[in-house]
Amino acid sequence: MIYKHSRFYSSGVYALLLSVAISAVLAISCESPTDPAPTAPVNTYMVIFSRNGGDTDADPQAKTVTSPATTVGSLPSQPVKAGSTFVEWNTEADGSGSTFFANTGVTGNITVYAKWSLNPPGTYTVSFNKNSGDTEANPQTKTVISPATVDALPSQPTKAGYTFVGWNTRKNGSGSAFTATTPVTGDITVYAKWQVITYTVSFNNNNGDTEADLQTKIVTYPATTIDSLPSEPTRAEFTFIEWNTQEDGSGTAFTAATPVTDDITVYAKWNSLSAIILSFADSGSGVFSQESFTVIKSGTPASQAIVLAGSWTKREWYIDGGLRGNGVSLTVNASDYTLGGHILTVTVYQGTIPWTKRINFTVKN
Repeated sequence: MIYKHSRFYSSGVYALLLSVAISAVLAISCESPTDPAPTAPVNTYMVIFSRNGGDTDADPQAKTVTSPATTVGSLPSQPVKAGSTFVEWNTEADGSGSTFFANTGVTGNITVYAKWSLNPPGTYTVSFNKNSGDTEANPQTKTVISPATVDALPSQPTKAGYTFVGWNTRKNGSGSAFTATTPVTGDITVYAKWQVITYTVSFNNNNGDTEADLQTKIVTYPATTIDSLPSEPTRAEFTFIEWNTQEDGSGTAFTAATPVTDDITVYAKWNSLSAIILSFADSGSGVFSQESFTVIKSGTPASQAIVLAGSWTKREWYIDGGLRGNGVSLTVNASDYTLGGHILTVTVYQGTIPWTKRINFTVKN
């Protein structure tokens, strides 16, 4: 029965056992005689990890295996016992059974036991606790014959959204740093010390007359974006277009929803006030700041900037039916087009609703 060797179980394990048993009974009692027979039974088994005289428990103390799974997948953190070294998980309390691995097939409820090796006199165990990390140190323990050090630390555990910053003698990180050269004079558990990952976004005014407010924003895990942009800088005789990942404006637009995965500086992108501005009213009607324009292949102006005001889900710029861009502005260069008349069409989307406006332009020699 699963209740033997009761001295090895905590009340939490008994509660988990009872929950699994009740669920199984309810599932059977609720079956209707008219229900079709299941194609395959769903089995749930429990593996209990007994510390078997250890000073601390495995974490977690129990794992469930629900079909189609057949193994626990990964073992819990090892328990610790003063004066002893953890050897393995074993199917018998006296260590005479079979080793239980992460890939051992589970075909029923089972208790496995910590198997311990008694340390010789003057031999001490250093246990490396992942301290809520996602993976374990490798190895989780090291044995030292005093007076000595561990010589080399184990591979570091990992934790999503955090940086490992060292081993510490206290769980809350307020103790002493434990390094490969720290003298070991007794059994000791040291704990992974974590620092939450933060990234800084710096907003460069890029020759503007005023600064953004704020000039920097911090993204702290689990956040991935800044959520809102700072107030825009200003520049005489220029219009602010966007924040861009390149100083010359040739990069990618940076918005409040742009994922931040590292420290980054973004730059104000400017257009001269000579740019043509396109605005859309709430009704969807668009208005250009001038009705048409001309660009000249061998003279001035050789190009014309058109700037789209407002914030849009999506933007599309077409010239003579061909897609030319999807940013907040477009520069028409005379050298790119044949002599004569052309049509520039701008389509913006408010959600999924498209609004369109056209402007004629002429290319001359």
